[in-house]
Amino acid sequence: MQTFAALKGKSEDELIKYYDDLGRKKAASQDIVLYELHQRMVNAQNARMESMTRQMRNMTIVILAFTVINVAAFVYQVFCTGS
Repeated sequence: MQTFAALKGKSEDELIKYYDDLGRKKAASQDIVLYELHQRMVNAQNARMESMTRQMRNMTIVILAFTVINVAAFVYQVFCTGS
């Protein structure tokens, strides 16, 4: 059985192959490998969520900026030009 640190250093494909090679011999080892694969999937999903959150924040800032410009243009047109 490999150490947890050795499992962390493997790629996903290597982990899947290692899991398949274990077969049904060592259930505890399989649990460790499955846990590592699960953690990697969760980390990838968290990274995607953080990226989406940054994109939404940036979009909100842009919309806010255009709204402020639009209000300023409206106020200028109504009160400064007398139209």
